[in-house]
Amino acid sequence: MNRYKFFSCSLVFEKTNIPDLFLLDRFFLKSMKQNEQSMQVELLKAKIHGIKVTEANVAYRGSLTMDEMLMDAADMLEYEKVLVVNNTNGERLETYLIRGAKDSGVCCLNGAAAYKGKEGDELIVMAFTRMSTAAAQVYKPKRVFIKHGNKIDHIQPD
Repeated sequence: MNRYKFFSCSLVFEKTNIPDLFLLDRFFLKSMKQNEQSMQVELLKAKIHGIKVTEANVAYRGSLTMDEMLMDAADMLEYEKVLVVNNTNGERLETYLIRGAKDSGVCCLNGAAAYKGKEGDELIVMAFTRMSTAAAQVYKPKRVFIKHGNKIDHIQPD
């Protein structure tokens, strides 16, 4: 085993074995790189921006019913957890998605979520994903922008 003595900012080694020091240094560097690779960050996977609430149904047991076409365009899945921001009143909520009829333009706040908005309110619906920090450096979320009638105006990136 090596012994270290410190003398005014210089390191003196007794019985120094230089290859052992290099191995120790390589071990720490390898360990740090493995930690970086295993680190995960949560990023925006996709968002639907500017969708209008078409209905609020307090009697239903929670969730957000959304047009199947819009969900597919944003690569969002049925029962996927989403964050919903109401641009009209500033409310936020977490819920999950339920597929609505294709090309219907439906966006229905269900259950307790119905208290967070009303017909005509403008929403942003966001889904998130986890990935490595390396993958996050190049990842771009899908953003679906909505026009009148809850129809797709354009999608970025695409």
